[in-house]
Amino acid sequence: MKKISYIFILIFFVLKISSQNVITEIEYLKVINKQDKGLIENNIRNAEIWSNKLVQYPDSFKNIGSLFFKELAKSYYLTGNLEFALLSYYRQRCFFPVTNDAESNKYFFNIIEQIKKGDYILFENIYNQTSKNNNPTSYKKRFELFLKVTYQSGFRNSNEFENVYTDLYRKSFKADNIPYWVKQHNFYTKIAIKPKVRKNLYSFTKGTNDLFIPKHLTKKQKHKICNKAVKYYLHIKNKEGVNKYVNFCKENNIKYCLRSKFISMFL
Repeated sequence: MKKISYIFILIFFVLKISSQNVITEIEYLKVINKQDKGLIENNIRNAEIWSNKLVQYPDSFKNIGSLFFKELAKSYYLTGNLEFALLSYYRQRCFFPVTNDAESNKYFFNIIEQIKKGDYILFENIYNQTSKNNNPTSYKKRFELFLKVTYQSGFRNSNEFENVYTDLYRKSFKADNIPYWVKQHNFYTKIAIKPKVRKNLYSFTKGTNDLFIPKHLTKKQKHKICNKAVKYYLHIKNKEGVNKYVNFCKENNIKYCLRSKFISMFL
């Protein structure tokens, strides 16, 4: 029993020290955001190291997490990286929600007006989904909300970002409770479907099949998944995987690579 108490005390002091360090980083972000673009860019990598820790232990940083991510979002905005500015606001809004934040709201809507005018409604919906009133109470549900809006955005350079936080989610919760759409993400990433394409392939309401091809998708989208999957399984010489997707193509009248038909015979 004493051993357990010592462990908790140790964790408390480690997080206490970390909290103080984050405060220092916030103050530095405030100062650096008033400097030139080069200095801001040089600091972003260090700030991102802290980001993962804040997301992993939000209750330990609940009084400062919101301010940290707002300053980080501002850093990305000032360097012209609008997509990661939004991803920083997603982290702030999902894990450290606040009310009546006029400055952040101004930045958020300014960004979505610039970033992709065709997706303005999507980002506006994400803004509403991540409001404090709509934010789930449990850490797991907040994390899932964050992943969901990140996947839906499908930013061009967010592949590594998505993978980092997906891995953190999987490590934090039991594998058997992982939503179907997170498993979709893992598979789509594995077969090299880019974020901007896979953002329209998810089934957020329910699971469909172990091929990760939701029924509601268009024939063109199903072809995209099959084509990528067949190439992946051919590359790793997995005959069962190749045949599985080839059979799906045959059953659904979807064109597929003829090369796979012959190569799979010799795998």
